[in-house]
Amino acid sequence: MKNAAFPWITLGTGLTISLVLLAFATENSRIAVQIPLLTILLMSEFCFVVNGIAAGMCAHQLVTQGFNKIQLFLLLANLAFVVYLLFAGLQVWRGITSQ
Repeated sequence: MKNAAFPWITLGTGLTISLVLLAFATENSRIAVQIPLLTILLMSEFCFVVNGIAAGMCAHQLVTQGFNKIQLFLLLANLAFVVYLLFAGLQVWRGITSQ
């Protein structure tokens, strides 16, 4: 896999995992019972780490190769998923510890 494709792949993975978390991790969802909380936590942590690595790669490419609109978009999108997945993982963790 080329290094240029990795941020795009992680962006798609982050979007998919975020949609799964939105659908299954809410307290009022009847589907949430089907996925264990630790699995949801593992998914959010995995995507958090992978999107963080992709954001770092994009930042490195922006610094070394100069300004590029696509790299800036990838950096901001991956950082947005990092922040969202951080808070989603913390919210799931609070739900696990309160039970």
